[in-house]
Amino acid sequence: MNHIAQNDDDVLFGGADIDYRDTDVTTQPKVTTTSTTSLDTDRLFELNSKCLSLAQQKFESKELSSEEYQATLKLLQNILQNEVQRLTVPST
Repeated sequence: MNHIAQNDDDVLFGGADIDYRDTDVTTQPKVTTTSTTSLDTDRLFELNSKCLSLAQQKFESKELSSEEYQATLKLLQNILQNEVQRLTVPST
């Protein structure tokens, strides 16, 4: 069970952290905005869907109260709204 929980944490929080301290700006990885945005968005929606399914399971099994479930749904909704807004606002 603990192994599953660790895997869930990795999925939710992206696994290993990358330390960019003490690195020269010219040697940092270059990011292509278009493909990264698409991949990031796909991943965000996938994670949001998994979180929603988990929240539904926990609510149905009485592990989450109605208030906790509603708060979780609101949080997931806010995350998606922020992502849509980010994608639809033209970059300056």
